[in-house]
Amino acid sequence: MQVVDNQIKNILPRQATAITSAPIGEIVLRFNFDPGQATVVYTIEKKPFIVPDNQIWDGVQDSTNGCS
Repeated sequence: MQVVDNQIKNILPRQATAITSAPIGEIVLRFNFDPGQATVVYTIEKKPFIVPDNQIWDGVQDSTNGCS
C-alpha cells in the first residue's frame, strides 16, 4: 500500500486555488500540499467583508471530513 500512496502523492497538485463566485462577491481560497509532511495549508486570499472567516473554515472542515 505504501507504494500506491507514494504514487498518489506524486500526481496530486501541490498548490491550487479555488474560486467561488457569489452575488455578494468572490471567495478565493488557496491551498498548499506538502507530501513530505502530509499536511495541507489553506489561505483565504479574498472574500467579501460580510462573509465571516469561520463560515469559510467550516466549509473546508466539512469538505475534509467527507474525505475520511
